[in-house]
Amino acid sequence: MSEKEIVEIVARYLKDKHPGGATLEALAQGVRHEQGWWYVPVRPSFEPPHRYKYYEALADIEGALEDAEHLTVLSLPTFPASKSWDRTRNCHSALKTSCCRSGRKSASGGTRCLARIDV
Repeated sequence: MSEKEIVEIVARYLKDKHPGGATLEALAQGVRHEQGWWYVPVRPSFEPPHRYKYYEALADIEGALEDAEHLTVLSLPTFPASKSWDRTRNCHSALKTSCCRSGRKSASGGTRCLARIDV
């Protein structure tokens, strides 16, 4: 199965999901297949007021894709680019490390916190 086909299938499942009124879009850029898993970036049309609803919607489609399509997909949550975005809000670290607040190099050597993907 091609990356394009995966994006189309994921997009079909996202069509009826609107967490906080946002429309969800599967992004072709960044799709990859590793060890039997498809990784698909998904972006809302705007940042939902209750982020947990966004994550619940992604979990729902992952389960549906596995049940109905027999595909193992991990949705990669992304957020719309915004100049006013607060880097600490999307940090994958519960400790809100300095890499998230300042953009300094993280312990793993990355140049920025990887909690947000701008696409």
